[in-house]
Amino acid sequence: MIAQEAGLFPRGGTLVLVGGYYELGEWLQIASPDRIIVKYNSFTHLRFFAWLTELKDAGLPTPHLVFPSKRLRDAVAMEGMVEPSPIDLDRFRPAGEDNATRQYTVGRLSRDEIHKHHEDDLSLYKMLAFDGCNVRLMGGTCLAEYLLTDADGIELIPAGAETPEEFLHSLDCFFYRTGLFEETFGRVVLEAMATGLPVVCHRRGGYTEWIRSGENGFLFDSQEEAYDIIAMLRRNPGRSRLIGQAARKTAEDLFGEPGKSARRQWYLSG
Repeated sequence: MIAQEAGLFPRGGTLVLVGGYYELGEWLQIASPDRIIVKYNSFTHLRFFAWLTELKDAGLPTPHLVFPSKRLRDAVAMEGMVEPSPIDLDRFRPAGEDNATRQYTVGRLSRDEIHKHHEDDLSLYKMLAFDGCNVRLMGGTCLAEYLLTDADGIELIPAGAETPEEFLHSLDCFFYRTGLFEETFGRVVLEAMATGLPVVCHRRGGYTEWIRSGENGFLFDSQEEAYDIIAMLRRNPGRSRLIGQAARKTAEDLFGEPGKSARRQWYLSG
């Protein structure tokens, strides 16, 4: 907690600033850190550049920059380390049970805000439900007024009604697309991959850097392509299982102990 008037702020050492979207304050000059790390994780470039100017004008060390994806790093055209947002592999792990007898279930997870959804999503969900799929949307109650009465087979679940891992274990396929909002990383996509789900995601967002389409997940451009991929996975449980296994392996490579150890050493190295 930072409380400048009460003198509650760090002094010396390594200071890690996360975000890029809030005011820094005069306490920084008093804190006089030996090293500064800025973890920039949102498309708020003007505030981010203002941070860098403020740090420079205060005579503080040039910060080391950390980004959640190459997409965001390239957007600001600056050098820095790419560090994917950490995920607990023990928490997000494959369910370890046979779901062959349950109705094929497609779903997505996000904050319950309309800008997190694409305008074409509902029509895709209706097509999938018409074909006999169960569609579960946690963080989807904001869509209720647009769904109207045509809701058979589509569950709109409030955000937080289930734990993320419980929700993901109820799915056979994870779908993700956003509207005007663009993910700098897309943590929920990597959580789904860690649970061994095949992911079908719009080709837009930081998560695309870790999806090799057709190997450990799928990226699509059009509504028709998304529908065809999900239909193919439903018809081919063997391939779906292999894609999910490759997705889990990708998560293990990113968030396993070797990767964590290397990042930990970088933060502590000075």
